[in-house]
Amino acid sequence: MSYTTKFSGKLSFVNELKAKQLAKIKFFIEDSVLELTEDFSGLEIEETVNHGDEVPVFINDMLTEFPDILLEGYLVAQGEDLNDLWKVVIIEGKAERINFFTEDGMIECPHCKKQFKLGF
Repeated sequence: MSYTTKFSGKLSFVNELKAKQLAKIKFFIEDSVLELTEDFSGLEIEETVNHGDEVPVFINDMLTEFPDILLEGYLVAQGEDLNDLWKVVIIEGKAERINFFTEDGMIECPHCKKQFKLGF
């Protein structure tokens, strides 16, 4: 059985990539779910089937492989389950997964950080 995770947002390159860096990134992400943006200014992903949890791991592998390439921004992920809502953010040069829902079913507003429970 497959499980789809949809993404929105973008991870932007802090500095414009040189041709050699761009070629390395293209090769590295070739077999991944990540894509270069049309203007080559960052990475994005629309959706993945059965690989959503691997996205932050893959980004960290890429950042380890290419320490001279810096990213900023975030990707928001929504799985098929309503409470499967999370984001990938770059914190101190590493990709981290942050869940919007807490273990007790509360959701945290990404803007004001207040927590509330959805009515379902």
